[in-house]
Amino acid sequence: LAGMLREPPMIGAIDTDAAALAKTTVATRLQIGESHTRGFGAGGDVHLARLAANDDAEMIAGLVADFKLVVVVTSLGGGTGTAVTPVLLKAAREQGAAALCFATLPFQFEGRDRHVTADRAMMVLREAADGLIVVPNDRLFANGATGTMDQAFREANRVFASGLGGVWRLLTQPGYINLTLSDLLHLFRQTDGVCSLGFAEATGPGRAEALVSQLMKSPLTDTGRSLAHARSALVSIAGGSDLTLQEVGDIMARLAEVMPGDCFLSMGTMIDEAFQNRIAVPVVPSEYVTVPVGPSPKEGLLPAEPDEQEKPRRKGTKKDDAQPSLGLETSGKGRFKGVEPTVLDGEDLDTPTFIRRGIAIDR
Repeated sequence: LAGMLREPPMIGAIDTDAAALAKTTVATRLQIGESHTRGFGAGGDVHLARLAANDDAEMIAGLVADFKLVVVVTSLGGGTGTAVTPVLLKAAREQGAAALCFATLPFQFEGRDRHVTADRAMMVLREAADGLIVVPNDRLFANGATGTMDQAFREANRVFASGLGGVWRLLTQPGYINLTLSDLLHLFRQTDGVCSLGFAEATGPGRAEALVSQLMKSPLTDTGRSLAHARSALVSIAGGSDLTLQEVGDIMARLAEVMPGDCFLSMGTMIDEAFQNRIAVPVVPSEYVTVPVGPSPKEGLLPAEPDEQEKPRRKGTKKDDAQPSLGLETSGKGRFKGVEPTVLDGEDLDTPTFIRRGIAIDR
């Protein structure tokens, strides 16, 4: 959790797991849901994590008070990140802040359940945030996949932090070509609100060309596919005092060749002596990450009830197989026929809950 555009800015962490929070180096730490988790993690249970978030909703809202921009960094597919992130983003927006979310998606080997949970979470976050940037772990960790676990996580953290930091610097540090928060939000409005993230850096002679070549070969951009199919993109070019206008022009001209002709492109530069002799470029392309099609579930229903075909079948007789659930239907309104229905949040409360949610009641 990062609060920006307020002096001083605040960086904090939220978790149900007390041990995990103790390992963080940030000054602001919020442990939630102790009465439900007893200081442990949610164990991938989204409903348990949701109870934890609801219990401490006021403290969560207090963390984002008085900020103009709130950036949430989270992991989807598990319990706490999936359930708490929408609550945090909603609190930020209700207090007038712009809310951006950087989220990682599960590894392929983590299994179907986590991927289904992450997909449903993206549907919720797309509505809760002003902008959502997602990075699949398989791409983030691709360059360090053959190393040790420690090496892989260190490299992935470095790449992710560099990309996030590049966007942060572009918005908070003035440059010769500025990009503002309004530019970034306009980028998200050109799409369905979901973007991916690319990052590259280069040094030495020909570094501008080398940098674009890295972006086109990077697992983060799916070897350039996210750029080639981008509907819009934000490009941040960071360099030291040795950064030349020619290099900026070369980078943008090469990217323009790669991206579609009608791509809405926003770019900015940032000069910082920490980047002397090197150039770093985070790119935020849109219209690449696929969000499941369908109505956005309510936050309280995440994850949604499993589909009927996903539910385990009970062992039983042929009679059980022939009639697995009670054939309950609505019986009409009787004397209340013709009376206006009771509608709340778009739902007809006169319709029984098990029918509204499509729940089959076992015999």
